[in-house]
Amino acid sequence: MIRRPAQTEGGAARHETYAWGINDKGQLGLGHRWIVDTPELIADLPASIIHVACGQQHAVAVSAEGQCWSWGLGVFGQLGHGTTKDCLRPQQMRSDAAIDVVQVACGSNHTVLRRRDGTLCACGHSEYGQQGVMEVDEGTEDTHIVLTPQRIRGMPAEGEGSVATAVACGWLHTMVLTRDGALHSFGWGSAGVLGHRTSGMDSGFAWRGLGEVGRATQTVSILRGCED
Repeated sequence: MIRRPAQTEGGAARHETYAWGINDKGQLGLGHRWIVDTPELIADLPASIIHVACGQQHAVAVSAEGQCWSWGLGVFGQLGHGTTKDCLRPQQMRSDAAIDVVQVACGSNHTVLRRRDGTLCACGHSEYGQQGVMEVDEGTEDTHIVLTPQRIRGMPAEGEGSVATAVACGWLHTMVLTRDGALHSFGWGSAGVLGHRTSGMDSGFAWRGLGEVGRATQTVSILRGCED
């Protein structure tokens, strides 16, 4: 999936988003489930899209106005639409938590939104604590499903230093960078992916720092691996 500048309208920046590849769950946002072998415009997205993130079979886009659109596989609530239905075209998240968003990160089947004030909200699959949301939506058969974005609580301390400045998701875990340069992680901890000095399964919600690596080095950016 790519996003590129297009012609401006009245002096305002305008962007187009293109997608191609496997499309069995509608993850390309083109309104069908066929494989696409060349980049094709996602026509249902607004021209103000500034950021796009992809999960295993879903995608989420953020506009300059801080609104979110999502599409693709929805069985775990990762689209944030309040249902577990797939969505073949981009649909706006109608949650109060999905406003004033500046960044989105997608794991295998979970979604994390970073808002302008530094708070984080998440939805989707939460079996291993990968979205940091302990409450689940009533009425769902799977007790590890969150259907609409919920605020991630448990920031290590109140105040400016704990404001999130970046977020990244792996397959089943999440990492958050805060303004003071600290790095925190939570979710599935197999193979030591959380950096909590363990190579075993340290699964479940835990808003924990990475010790010397997380603070002393004043981390400035984070990237994630797809498979771990």
